[in-house]
Amino acid sequence: MEQSAKIELEHVYEKKPGFCAQGVVAILVRGVAPERKIRQGRLARKYAKRFEDWGTTNQELVKTLRKFFLDVEYRTGVDMKEVAEEMKRGHGVILDIWDDSEDGTGNPPDGHSVVVKKVDLENDKITIIDPSRTRKAFTHNGEKYTVHKEATIPIDLITSRWYDFGLKGERINHGAIFVGLDSYRK
Repeated sequence: MEQSAKIELEHVYEKKPGFCAQGVVAILVRGVAPERKIRQGRLARKYAKRFEDWGTTNQELVKTLRKFFLDVEYRTGVDMKEVAEEMKRGHGVILDIWDDSEDGTGNPPDGHSVVVKKVDLENDKITIIDPSRTRKAFTHNGEKYTVHKEATIPIDLITSRWYDFGLKGERINHGAIFVGLDSYRK
């Protein structure tokens, strides 16, 4: 089963390293309203309360998305079949992954948000849009996969990184945010 986003999603860079949450908001909003300008710095200051020492939590990202969309839901324990089903229903999908890639900046491993453009369960592939300016590739099972901007990669590359840690250090597995793209607030 192959499922693509119901709208054309295009890459948007995060304003600066650490603004991946604001970058994925910009990707989804521009997908439904290309004329809309998103000020990522303003979003980070307004909605990411712990940004300087932590980044944007999933709860803050959901709150930010709700300023633009009526239908936003965060779930954990999600699998790729569920992602494909939600995309078929017209939802945009943001995955919360652990980023331990070497980005050349010396940044330590941390959580990272990417947008799913397509899931192909039959061929075990996923296409993601990555807002990062610095990430060049992930290494997985000894192979290097370029993921700068947009990439089609093995699903197990993402599922092996599909976790993050909460503010209290608890591991959060397979977190995803589903956004009803037809619920855009004009």
